[in-house]
Amino acid sequence: MERDREATERKLLDTIGQMIAEDGFENIGVNAVSARSGVSKILIYRYFGSVDGLVSSFIQRNDFWLSSSFDFQGADLPATVKKVFNEHIEKLRTDPVLRKLYRWELSSNNELIKAMRAEREKVGMDLIRQVCELTGRPQQEVAALAAIITSSVAYLAMLADTCPVYNGIYVDSDEGWKQISMEIDKEAFPAPDFFCFSCSRLVTYIIYKMKMNFTLLFLLLAGSFSSCQKDLLEFRQDDIRISIEQGSEWLHDFPLFMGIKKKNPPQIAIWMEDIEGNYISTLYVSHKVAHNDWQMAKGNDRKEALPVWTHLVKERASVDGVSGATPRGSFDVNLNLKDQKGPFVVKVEVNHSTDFNIYYPENAKEGESNYSGGKQGSGQPALVYVAVVEPSRGCNRFEAVLAGHSSPDGSTGKIYKDMAGITTAKDIIKRIEITVQ
Repeated sequence: MERDREATERKLLDTIGQMIAEDGFENIGVNAVSARSGVSKILIYRYFGSVDGLVSSFIQRNDFWLSSSFDFQGADLPATVKKVFNEHIEKLRTDPVLRKLYRWELSSNNELIKAMRAEREKVGMDLIRQVCELTGRPQQEVAALAAIITSSVAYLAMLADTCPVYNGIYVDSDEGWKQISMEIDKEAFPAPDFFCFSCSRLVTYIIYKMKMNFTLLFLLLAGSFSSCQKDLLEFRQDDIRISIEQGSEWLHDFPLFMGIKKKNPPQIAIWMEDIEGNYISTLYVSHKVAHNDWQMAKGNDRKEALPVWTHLVKERASVDGVSGATPRGSFDVNLNLKDQKGPFVVKVEVNHSTDFNIYYPENAKEGESNYSGGKQGSGQPALVYVAVVEPSRGCNRFEAVLAGHSSPDGSTGKIYKDMAGITTAKDIIKRIEITVQ
């Protein structure tokens, strides 16, 4: 009897597969399944509980992530992860039913799909946990990379059914997918730091082309603090990485003319001080602040933009090598500290232009405590974040905390702890983490 049941279940699952391949998931009914398979409705309900139960069993056996077993412990991790992604590609390319499953999932939100997503999420989070434990990389970084690659591959595989070319790559051909796989192997996981995915041209052009809303690891190419320069892949003991994670107010509407607005990133400065508060060096500063290059300021030299840094650094020529346009998303700054001994302080100052609110209004008068430079001024003052980094303490990660705000009108270089009146400015930056590599 058990063999008969197994044979019947297999027959029903094969029938469901054939029906889905022909007509998709939307029109599966118990009568059609029974007629097509020659199996009575009574047995369908007895073995699977319902048609949804039958479809669910089919998905469990055919979805790549639900039907596969993954264990990275003791494995060559980079090679194993690459193998998983390439097997996912192969499964999607050779299984039209799986592609139809993905399309159905994107167009529906029934209980069956919700349950499948929940199960797939468990599998995905377990894989991410394993990789994080083995590499020491933060979960958000591993999860973002996995999400970008898997969703990109799924999209391209589905697109290939109706569109043969994407960005010059023939996604309906073996040669095209070989090119994609090679880029994943070569650049999405460059050894030894194979999660430095900002280097991946594959990821970059898919993000831009598909306009996906992922937090970007921005490439800073100037000087010694490039996020992913090859000479920084093998970090020395005293190197650090400063990660700036954008908040919900990172991009701000800046008025141009005739009601037209442009979304601008903030002005930002990052510098080091010793534990006594003595300035050591600037690590990064926005070009406009470094060179007083304010095209729309109408004569305002914008001393209120980043007052703490401005009052600290008298000689602007010294920062030419570390200035640049502010990234439009999250970014990293890497640097070598082989000459820095003992604990030190990292400070980050950030500010938007015209970030007015009721406490710091546009019409505040010069000399008033809430004056911030007038019509083209800051509005809410710059905020300053501080982290004390002690590499010898045995901890390799340090989070910067909000220490206060700068002078609203830029007249001093002091930090003020009273945060009354600061509203949206607190959401420019979500998180700042300093990692000792």
